[in-house]
Amino acid sequence: MEAGFKKFCKYVDIVNSQRIIDTLSSFGDDKVTGNRSAGSRASTEAADYLYKEFERIGLKNVTRDKFYSSGWTYKGANISYKDENGQEQKIVLGGYATSIEAKDDFVKVVYGGKGTISDYKSLGDVTNKLVLININPFNDFWISYPTYQAYLKGAKAVLVVTKYKVQHEDYLISQPVEGLSYAPVLAISKRDSNILKNLINKSTNKEITVKLNAHSYVEPEKASYNIWGEIPGKIDEVIYLMAHYDGYYHSYFDDASGVSTILGIAKAIIDSGYKPNRTLRVITHGAEEWGRENSDYDWSVGAYEEITHIHPEWAKKAFAVINIDGNFPVPNERNFQIMVSDELLKYTKKSIKPILHHTDYKFEFISPTSTGSEEFCYTKAGIPCITARDSMTSSIYYTNIYHSSMDNKAFGFDPETYKLNHILYGKILFDLDTTPIRPMDFYQRFFKMKETINSNIVEKSLVKTVKKVSYYAQELSSKIEKLNSKNASITDENTDYSNLNLKLFQLYKMIQDSFIRLNWESEVVFPHENYEKNVDLLTKAIKALKSRSKSLEKIVNKYIKPIDFNKYVYDFDRRSYKFFSRRVTHENNDTWGYNLVEKPNEDLYEVAQSLRSKFNEKNPDVDVEIEALRKALRRQAMYLKGIVSREKSDIGKIIVKMKRIMSII
Repeated sequence: MEAGFKKFCKYVDIVNSQRIIDTLSSFGDDKVTGNRSAGSRASTEAADYLYKEFERIGLKNVTRDKFYSSGWTYKGANISYKDENGQEQKIVLGGYATSIEAKDDFVKVVYGGKGTISDYKSLGDVTNKLVLININPFNDFWISYPTYQAYLKGAKAVLVVTKYKVQHEDYLISQPVEGLSYAPVLAISKRDSNILKNLINKSTNKEITVKLNAHSYVEPEKASYNIWGEIPGKIDEVIYLMAHYDGYYHSYFDDASGVSTILGIAKAIIDSGYKPNRTLRVITHGAEEWGRENSDYDWSVGAYEEITHIHPEWAKKAFAVINIDGNFPVPNERNFQIMVSDELLKYTKKSIKPILHHTDYKFEFISPTSTGSEEFCYTKAGIPCITARDSMTSSIYYTNIYHSSMDNKAFGFDPETYKLNHILYGKILFDLDTTPIRPMDFYQRFFKMKETINSNIVEKSLVKTVKKVSYYAQELSSKIEKLNSKNASITDENTDYSNLNLKLFQLYKMIQDSFIRLNWESEVVFPHENYEKNVDLLTKAIKALKSRSKSLEKIVNKYIKPIDFNKYVYDFDRRSYKFFSRRVTHENNDTWGYNLVEKPNEDLYEVAQSLRSKFNEKNPDVDVEIEALRKALRRQAMYLKGIVSREKSDIGKIIVKMKRIMSII
């Protein structure tokens, strides 16, 4: 491997790779803002370009897989207004995946704060008006909630300025809407929002009239494409290199740079003459940013379709996935993340250590993988994944330009980081290609599981069961590591590793099916975690209400709001709350998140409202609320008991599987 990797490094051509970024980011439905989303003309043109590029660099079996998703075309939007001098001024708006058509329509604009139900109390009738709001989606709530609230109030559309940690005056920012196409929303910059707010505040009736033009439409069924090609290997196992080519605005970094990186790695392998042991399958997905109308899981649609419906057979032979959706080469960034399946954490750290030894780059390892990018669909299918990521809270990219109009070449470009990405993930790929047995460390996941169990709430037998499976997981992982340390040849005719690797796939898939669940924030959790948390919070809420140890407001904020969807009980009306909470568990069929939140929302809306009405009472009677919480506690305790029983049963089956695998090693 070492000689092959060194030769690969000499053939890395970042000039050619950057040419791909420049070309791919040029495709956009709107000449001003860009945008290439699922089912759009720009997205199709980008797919056509990539198909030709795959062939040009020498990939074999180049294929265009068609799938159908919701489609969104954004051809631009703007508003015109009269400034204080009576001069007409134009504001360019950004798009969200919703439908709105307007041609020189005169509409009124009002300022609606964060767009919560309390904000509407001072607004009066907003029918057919534009409601201007200002939110931080990572701290406040997702844009879908105030947008739907505005729709229920009869608004024509929402204009939203999105706050980031680093706020830039003239950026347009858009996010996955997770909403309804008929509840339209458009993005406005902070600078332009402040102009409108100033004019609104100076007006006599707290509203102004503007002229609106918009051309944004969502269609239920549109063709999108995944493009893939191969470097054929000597055995029938496959390593995947993936990225997505769709994007908000020009998406120079997210994820044109990822697409160019995987193609750059593939080209360097081909040009170097390296003949891989395993087939290297390079795939660029469409519809990653958005592709499913009216869904809580409206992203990663292309990846979901590929591994779930188009090629579900791929999973059995897939050795690992490397997904480049981060480590973006923006200037001055030196702190990155690698998100990795628990089972590959130890292996990946060891793989890249030699590369980072002489650099000033720091890589934080995060496990398991999140739902935020497309590798989750492959992980769920039974394929361990390694993903290039940036910190959502501290990276230059995410705190400055994520999903914004500034995600373009003008922000700057760091060729050193860009080349490092080629080398770093190339090194991981070469290591995987020369490792005979899936390098799985099964202990890590069960160690984490044990740490999540509160033995004061969950029956102690679960801890005992997890300790037992941890023992066998450690034994199996040790045997795998010893086998791989022998540096045996994968293509040795006298040794067949394929059967063992297939059984390890089956074990990993069993673990995924048993233990991957989501909480109400779409974060990966163990099955018992949601209900363990709810039991704990409800118990504390009841105790606090009985003892009056805290104010009612503190009790609601600390113990009731964190339960399921109740975070928003004071922000939106009953209809909005019910719509979104019900959708999570009842209306996400045929998505990667389907049935991963197992039980319905513990609806505490009325309890929270009732308690709020008594915040200022000296000696409030809360017996009714306590009884409601007791009923909720009994439900959650019942859910928890059933789920823990299933977890123990699943672990028993996993232990049997581990023993059988160890018997053949």
